[in-house]
Amino acid sequence: MAQEARSCIQDVGESTETEHFNEELESAKEAVDAAGVAFSELLEELASTDKGVGLLNEVRKVYSPAVESLRQELEGVDRPENS
Repeated sequence: MAQEARSCIQDVGESTETEHFNEELESAKEAVDAAGVAFSELLEELASTDKGVGLLNEVRKVYSPAVESLRQELEGVDRPENS
């Protein structure tokens, strides 16, 4: 999920001066949101099992910064003057 979102963000950056910018931006937003949802669902699944509770904090340490990084990358995309 994260790699797909990162790829979409890269596509947005490459389409800044094209007519496809808004479409690529929307796709990237959806991909970043999907990565966030997948992360949340993983945490919920881990919290619901005895074995998962032990892994919960470790998973949170790894994936939370990754999802936040995706959000920041998306925010940092240069937008065309007319968007």
